[in-house]
Amino acid sequence: MFAQRGNVLMAYNVSKTKLAFCNGHADCNDRSDEDPGFCQDYNCSEYRQKCADGLQCIDEYSLCDGRDDCTDGSDEDPDFCRATECDNDNVKCDDGIQCIYKSDVCNKYTDCKDKSDEDEDMCKDYNCSEYRQKCADGLQCIDKYSLCNGRRDCTDRSDEDPDFCRAKECDNDNVKCDDGIQCIYKRDVCDKYTHCKDKSDENEDICKARECELGETKCADNYQCIHKDRVCDGFANCNDESDEETRTCEEYNCSDDRTKCADGLQCVRQEDICEGKDDCRDGSDEDRQKCKARECGYGFRKCNDDYRCINEEHWCDGRDDCSSGEDEDPNMCLHYECPVGFVKCKDGLQCIRAFSMCTVNVAGLWGLECKDGSDNDTDHCSAYECPMYFEKCPNGHQCVHQTMLCSGAQMCDGESEDEEQFCKSNSLINFLY
Repeated sequence: MFAQRGNVLMAYNVSKTKLAFCNGHADCNDRSDEDPGFCQDYNCSEYRQKCADGLQCIDEYSLCDGRDDCTDGSDEDPDFCRATECDNDNVKCDDGIQCIYKSDVCNKYTDCKDKSDEDEDMCKDYNCSEYRQKCADGLQCIDKYSLCNGRRDCTDRSDEDPDFCRAKECDNDNVKCDDGIQCIYKRDVCDKYTHCKDKSDENEDICKARECELGETKCADNYQCIHKDRVCDGFANCNDESDEETRTCEEYNCSDDRTKCADGLQCVRQEDICEGKDDCRDGSDEDRQKCKARECGYGFRKCNDDYRCINEEHWCDGRDDCSSGEDEDPNMCLHYECPVGFVKCKDGLQCIRAFSMCTVNVAGLWGLECKDGSDNDTDHCSAYECPMYFEKCPNGHQCVHQTMLCSGAQMCDGESEDEEQFCKSNSLINFLY
């Protein structure tokens, strides 16, 4: 149901986007979003328009497109459509009624009901839209990127005509095959998959003479290019596995954001060092003495026992991450300032995410809970201010996400009548107007 309060209409049991109201499809359980009395007075959102019966809103681009979107058929009414101008990227059919996309004119597929978009005389004189080009017969427009790609797009086959393609230059991100006819993407050259019909993109001599793109390097076979960060990363990326050969890796200099393992054979990311998990095959990235001397990166804190770097979000979270448990030491946690987006439990010993505190928990959706139970304590939660995008339930001590509030299902603890009454007057619904 909908109730009138001043100049504001409010939904009893739904919190929806504007597009859901008066769209011809019931979204509310009680179908109130399609109530005739409500829809007659409802103002359609931007870029949408009322049907003639005043009961339905449809997208403006759906007007006069040859398909009934209004249940009363008014969006395709001949008199209305003759008086309606098409959008900038559309054009009228000869009947003066239907609008179709400019890119659909003379494409060998009939879109106008009167078939005027594929009329031969019209197509011969028609100028293709930007980024499209006429076929040799003058009757069809195709995308320019489809020219000379090895696949026939023009029904007269002129887009793959050898003489035409030999004279045509490929786009900037493409390259010609040896036959001088076909264009393929540069990234497809020497990738071990044949794209050129003449197979020249995988010609061994060409691939060996080819220079790799910026940030890439050649494999030992002098054929394949791989990204430099994949060299000596512990996984074979070259088909000949040369990127993980011992001699290669001993001499290889890791990129600036990576560092060599102690064996000199592997590069690992800087952020993976001293984080408690072996990334180096020899385990040197977790070496105790090296980790002791190493400074942790931004947002990390060092354990004093094993010198691991632990994300600040895992300090005082109720779980031991340092082997000694120092990250959960009560004296330290009492004075620990939670990271941004986290709040303290009532006992001051644990940090949990702000959206986990005092919230309606849907199947553990919000993560860790307070060990002292304060995230569900009525007194504590009554004084708690819900985080952004959350609202207080009618019971005054639970926070519920705005998308769940007044959704038709009871989310808050307490009497369902309280929640229904709350939703009648909830300001979240005010966005209707």
